[in-house]
Amino acid sequence: MASDAADGDAIDDEAVRGVLQRYPIRLGILFGSQVTGKTHAESDVDVAVEFDEELSPEHRRRARLNVIADLTRELGTNDVDVIDLDGVRPEIGVAALQGGVLLVGNSRRADQLQQRFSDRTPEDTRDDQLARFDDLLTEMEDTVGA
Repeated sequence: MASDAADGDAIDDEAVRGVLQRYPIRLGILFGSQVTGKTHAESDVDVAVEFDEELSPEHRRRARLNVIADLTRELGTNDVDVIDLDGVRPEIGVAALQGGVLLVGNSRRADQLQQRFSDRTPEDTRDDQLARFDDLLTEMEDTVGA
């Protein structure tokens, strides 16, 4: 489970939290080297988010890009990576949730997501499901069109 904000001292947790709270985000977690304290010259700021489920894929994409832009300005670095937990590979989701600092949302939701990721295999990601669906549609079109 993600720990509370007091554990992440490498960057300004409150600045990150402030940016995340401006957006329709259910869960926001700071993770990676900024939390573990194992930073180096090329270290980036890793943030995992779960957007409100009502957001369309296009609105999620725009919101994610806006979060990146706002964090870049707020933290004074171009090395910001924001992942959407809706489409991330399970092993990345687990890593973010297990070792991260919970900034937005509640630990119960973080625990639910962690369990969901732990139960999934890499080929069960949303992107993989969409790719398989696209392949199926192509196959159906080829069959009907032939």
